[in-house]
Amino acid sequence: MRLLKKQKFYIIGLFVCLLSIMLLLTFILTPENIVRAEDEIYTINEDLSFAEDSVIVILDSEISEVNKVHSASFFKGISIKSITDLTKRTNPNLVYDSNFKQILRLELQNPSKENVIQSVKRLNRQEGIFVAEPSYNFEFSALPNDERFINGDQWNLMEDEGINIPKAWDITTGSKEVRVGIMDSGIASHPDLDANVTNGYDFYNENTITTDDELGHGTKVAGIIGAQTNNEGKGVAGINWNVTMVPMPVSFWDEEKDKYLFKGYAIENAIAWATDKWGTDEQIDIINYSGGTFGNSQYILYLINYYPGLFVWSAGNEGINVDDFPNIDLYNSENLISVGAIDKEQQRSIWSRTQSSCFGSYVNIYAPGGKGFIYKDNIPTTDNEQGYVSFNGTSAAAPHVTGVAALLLSANPTLTGAELKDIILGCADSITITVPSASGGTTTQTVKKLNAFDPLYIAGYKTTNIGLNEIRIDGINYVFGYDDVLTVPTTIYGRTVTEIGDSAFSNQDLCEEIVFPESLEIIGDKAFENCTSLTELHIPAAVTDIGAEAFKGCNGVTELIFEDDSNLYYIGSYAFYGCTSLEEVTIPASVVFIRKSAFEFCTGMETLTFEEGSSLRYAFGLEDNAFAYCQSLSEINYNVRALVGVSSNASVFAMARDSADIQLNIGAEVVWIFN
Repeated sequence: MRLLKKQKFYIIGLFVCLLSIMLLLTFILTPENIVRAEDEIYTINEDLSFAEDSVIVILDSEISEVNKVHSASFFKGISIKSITDLTKRTNPNLVYDSNFKQILRLELQNPSKENVIQSVKRLNRQEGIFVAEPSYNFEFSALPNDERFINGDQWNLMEDEGINIPKAWDITTGSKEVRVGIMDSGIASHPDLDANVTNGYDFYNENTITTDDELGHGTKVAGIIGAQTNNEGKGVAGINWNVTMVPMPVSFWDEEKDKYLFKGYAIENAIAWATDKWGTDEQIDIINYSGGTFGNSQYILYLINYYPGLFVWSAGNEGINVDDFPNIDLYNSENLISVGAIDKEQQRSIWSRTQSSCFGSYVNIYAPGGKGFIYKDNIPTTDNEQGYVSFNGTSAAAPHVTGVAALLLSANPTLTGAELKDIILGCADSITITVPSASGGTTTQTVKKLNAFDPLYIAGYKTTNIGLNEIRIDGINYVFGYDDVLTVPTTIYGRTVTEIGDSAFSNQDLCEEIVFPESLEIIGDKAFENCTSLTELHIPAAVTDIGAEAFKGCNGVTELIFEDDSNLYYIGSYAFYGCTSLEEVTIPASVVFIRKSAFEFCTGMETLTFEEGSSLRYAFGLEDNAFAYCQSLSEINYNVRALVGVSSNASVFAMARDSADIQLNIGAEVVWIFN
């Protein structure tokens, strides 16, 4: 009997212990107290700037659904003012896989930095949340910390005064695969250069010693093209953070004239050497020559013509009009760019009473070259004593063009020398400079100013040459910024853009507006499919064909405007399928074929007009379901000499709307309406 009582006591005690453990586990495992794997990994970088009124939450896929509404009460312990679904979609045809995760922005009732930090920590402990984090304010992704760039000394690289390099760096900062020959006085050893310089050849002394740059001229040129960047906040920023510069010294000290000169035969040998290396691992893609004699040396010109790469030549500092040179028209070579100099006020550079930038129509482009001899007005760069110096002249302007050409090749290595020239000149800004006149006074001239970003934008396109002088855009080589507006260029590499190829810009969901060139004739299949942020479309008059599914799923488009005197002939199957926000459509009179389901499920369309004199006069011109399920359609203006509703197209307006709700305006041209 005593044993039974003892066993009973043990059983009761064990039960109490188990109950206590269960209660403790219940407390620990409540959502507020669970510490998840993500919580151990994710930490807030409090040194970065972030919004103090909101947090971003990514939900687990198990509780995520497209457009699912989540109550503020789900986010336990957080006082929420509003919830915005950043993954909200209005296109019913978009399909997501089972791993879809909703992303929400939670606006907090009590904005503060501390509240954001505490809310993020709490949310990362909650079941159902994949991760929570502050809404960070991101800085530009590619800006150097070099002292003279940060303090503004390098005005030559900035957006307004200079060549607009910061935006270009968001696309590329260069590549070691691009090799630039610097035909000059050598490149001295320098901590800001050494990593971007390889072995070259001295074509005057005929040896491999290329670091003995006593003049310092080549070292200054090199600093503009490719000074190292983000190296402990020191020195200057080169246009290319990564590049391979090949020193090709051609200079010598002339005792009689008591100055350094560039030797003719050395120049000749250097260009020939670079030409011989084409197609090898040591190929030199671009040659920079910041030397004189532009427009006065035809043998150099012919050597340039044989060289397959791009040759960049400074226009000279004599302040004369190069158009007056004999045979200057020969210097319009497809792979040669001549460079003049401008100052930070966007005027032709003047350094002294006797020295200023040469000018004339055969100076292809202008780049920063400073003015006078005040440090702040000129170009900071590297010197031959491992320090830094102010540099000016067209000698300083030319390497800006060379540097941008090297950036272009890093982004698109297939570009030829001629294509590089076409892009750089074609994308240049226009400025007006004051130049000497023939009468001894002054006049103005509109010239090209180097722009670093726009050429990279053009080089971003994948293209195919078609016809004699036309080109088709097939897609993009890399992601490039277009500030929500995609401006399709009129010309690329000197060829006219007439076609946009299949799937060229599909799924570019950040693009809100497209500016088409007037030269455009064909828009390919799926060319802009699922560009969900597009709001309006202006189709140029020259367009004849819009391919199948060309704008399918562009559910943000509210306006579709065909320009006057449209030549549009063909609208492909499903071309505007699911453009649910489209409100009004006028079909041009030139259209002959509207293929199957072209405007099906344009559920917001209220008015449909066929222009008077429409060419839709074939029995099969208007196909099945062309305007099916346009459920808001309330007015149809139809004045087409056509066979409408024969067996092949009986469902043109199927399920569009109850016929009693549609105002149908039949024009005098209508001959037959069947079925």
